[in-house]
Amino acid sequence: MWLTRLLLAHRPLGRKVPGLQWTGKHRRPRIITKFMMRNLQKRLEREAENDRLLSRPFLTHAEQVEDHKLSSAREQVEIDKIKEARIHTLPEHKTMDTHFDHLNVTRRWGDQQ
Repeated sequence: MWLTRLLLAHRPLGRKVPGLQWTGKHRRPRIITKFMMRNLQKRLEREAENDRLLSRPFLTHAEQVEDHKLSSAREQVEIDKIKEARIHTLPEHKTMDTHFDHLNVTRRWGDQQ
């Protein structure tokens, strides 16, 4: 029976598959084309190449340490620039006399003590 079903899988388009044709127990078998096989082979080759490249480090341990030192120095320079820019945007220091100077508008010479 299974051999008959397998042989009849490549039947003409006029015959129907019961229910949904791509799902279920009696589904229509998908035909694998040479293009599908080629794409699968390319995908597997690409994955193998990625695994090969990722398995070996690009830099030696000494180069990685040196690169880390350079990047941390670069980051420190950027942080210093940000701090310097932040300092320049702060308002000037003022005393309390300058803050409350607008209150002395009605004050006269005789009122000062």
